[in-house]
Amino acid sequence: MPGNDVKGSYDTVADDYVTHIYEELRGKPLDRQLLDRLAHLAGPVGPLVPVFHFHDERRAALEPAFAYLRENGYHTITAQLSIDGAAKAIEFYKRALGAEVIDQAIDPSGKVWHASLRIGDSMLMVNDTFPEMGAKASSSSMWLYVSDTDASYKRAVDAGATSTMAPGDQFWGDRMGQVTDPFGQKWTFATHIKDMTKEEMKAAEQAFVASTKKKTS
Repeated sequence: MPGNDVKGSYDTVADDYVTHIYEELRGKPLDRQLLDRLAHLAGPVGPLVPVFHFHDERRAALEPAFAYLRENGYHTITAQLSIDGAAKAIEFYKRALGAEVIDQAIDPSGKVWHASLRIGDSMLMVNDTFPEMGAKASSSSMWLYVSDTDASYKRAVDAGATSTMAPGDQFWGDRMGQVTDPFGQKWTFATHIKDMTKEEMKAAEQAFVASTKKKTS
């Protein structure tokens, strides 16, 4: 099947590339260039893919570099968004979320093959859609813990996001607001405002459910 052929070709390209960067960069000082080059693998058959799934002697030899990646925002889970019009989305995320573009790769047609954005202490990967390679448009919901929910919510709305939930105090101890961006992605802003025991949270949950039932009855 064509899909299997593409996957096989892609796996080969990825494996060859990780070997290349391993041979070129091993033993060199850890710096931003190393971060950028090791964060993802580029291949001609699809968007960039993480190198973290390689578990052999190359991975072991480059473990200091992977530790460096983790320290610079690449945690166990890093979200990736495929967006039709990624360049415009990136500009929006810079205005609405304070995103910083760490690295970016553009394909020959001008589409964003891959971009790494830093938002707070975490990384977000963004790329254009490539339907022929399986990279269809994402529909995602992101949760951001911020120092000021109201300010973050206002910034996003002022930048062009649509409000889906105005900021308000929630029964579990967070203040929360939510928007949808112009590209269909949902963003929830939350600030923890109250520590609660499990018993307090359960009681607050029951009170919330009871109040909801009263409103719908």
